[in-house]
Parts: sequence; structure tokens; C-alpha cells
Amino acid sequence: MPLITCPDCGASVSDSAPQCTKCGCPIATQLVACPECQAKSFRTAAACPQCGYPLDQIKTEVSAPPRPATEAPQPVRVEQTIIQEPGPGRSVGEGVQRSAEIAQGMGAAMAMHKSFVGHSFGTLAAYLFLYPLGFILNLVFLHEARRIRKVTGISPSGSGCLAALLLFFFWIPLIGTLAFVIMLTAGVLAI
Repeated sequence: MPLITCPDCGASVSDSAPQCTKCGCPIATQLVACPECQAKSFRTAAACPQCGYPLDQIKTEVSAPPRPATEAPQPVRVEQTIIQEPGPGRSVGEGVQRSAEIAQGMGAAMAMHKSFVGHSFGTLAAYLFLYPLGFILNLVFLHEARRIRKVTGISPSGSGCLAALLLFFFWIPLIGTLAFVIMLTAGVLAI
């Protein structure tokens, strides 16, 4: 488990970690294996830091796991993005759709770094000064946090605060009010 340097914050991180433990930068998706020595380095590196092999032509990591030396060679699938002008039988829409897919993937990477802590404080202030606005903000921000968790698999910071705000400012008062109305109509409370 060799250590590599995070390109964003410079922290030492295991090359098998999915993301940097300090800043959250995605690590595993940005690594390529050197064809010469199998050392892992970032896609943006011009040469392998261990053996100096030029990595300019390598754009994606090989999808097959390393095989034992005794096993016979098997075909390996390499993914690459090719940008072409639309030819006969192809439409511009296909290229636009592929561009949208790439942008969506980049948006997922950006979403991993989003924090909802500030949103939580703003929602709390809105609840205290203008309750309906606080409720609307809480629903919108909590929906966005859950969408990010669904896309990335990681809950953004502050999403628990938003859930707690919804619990304390909406669900508990709602249940208390319903309990009060039920007891009042049942005759348990006499006002």
C-alpha cells in the first residue's frame, strides 16, 4: 500500500484510498498504472514518478485487475473518449449527449466537496425569524444533500444538521399539535 501525494492539499494518502482523508479529493478515479513498473500515478502526470516511463499517451486506467505471472495473457479493455465531427449516420446530438455525460461526472466530483454547514445556520436563522422561509429552505437544502449522497455515495457535511432542524422545527411540533388536538377532542384535556 504505497503512499502518494494528494494533488489538492499535498497530504500523504494510500494509493488504494477512494479519496483524500484530509480534503476529500477523489484519488482512486484519477490514478493510472504505469505499463512499465505498475506503479500508480495521477492521470495528469507526464511521466511515472518511479521509473520515468512517459505517461502522456495513457488516458484511462486498465479495467482488468493485475494477473499472476503464470496466467496466460488475456485481452484488456481500455476506455477512451474520442471527439469526432459527426459523420454519415451520426448526429450532433450524440456528441452533445456524451458531453453532457462527462459534465455530469465532473459535477458529481464537485459535489463531493459541497458542505451544508453554512446552509444549516442560514436555515436556523430563517426558522427563528420567518418560519415558512426556514421550512422551505430546509426542504430545498435537505433534498440537495440527499441527491448528492445518492450520486456520490457520501453524505455531505451539514446534511445531518438539516435533518435535525427538520425534526425539531417541523416533525416534533406537528406531532405535539396533533397529540394536543386528539386529547382535546377526546375530553382528556378540558380548556
